[in-house]
Amino acid sequence: MSPSSPPSEKHDEVMTPDEAALFLKVSKKTVLRQARLGELPAGKVGRAWRFRRSELLDFLTSGAA
Repeated sequence: MSPSSPPSEKHDEVMTPDEAALFLKVSKKTVLRQARLGELPAGKVGRAWRFRRSELLDFLTSGAA
């Protein structure tokens, strides 16, 4: 980690649907469905969904889960 990198760099990790599903302990199908419906914070890069770890943590702790 470089001196200019924030200490919480791990929290800004971008995750694939498979990684997000493992992190949330749900199926990939659930992750993709909730992303598509706008229930889970996500973005698309081309045709691929991506999830920011920090946003998933916020989602879990906000009581929206």
